[in-house]
Amino acid sequence: EKLIVLWRVLNKSSDELSQYYAQILYGALNDFGVEAIIPQPGDHYRPEIHQREDQSMLSNQIVKCERYNWGWKLDEIVLSKAVVCTSCEENTNE
Repeated sequence: EKLIVLWRVLNKSSDELSQYYAQILYGALNDFGVEAIIPQPGDHYRPEIHQREDQSMLSNQIVKCERYNWGWKLDEIVLSKAVVCTSCEENTNE
């Protein structure tokens, strides 16, 4: 769990060295069977693997999920849910 938190912190940073370490950590997590839950825009919201960024937006369609908010699972056990945006307002600036 702490490694996932570290991965998120590294991904929030924009410097090259942090991104390099994030890639190494991502590979190590995968080597141990931990997989990222990577929601895509248009995916259906699933409460068992997703958590809404804004609880007041109850749409069932995912608009976005930032890389540092990806979820993680080990086999079928969800270690952390992906934090997703389901608000159409977030998509208006594109």
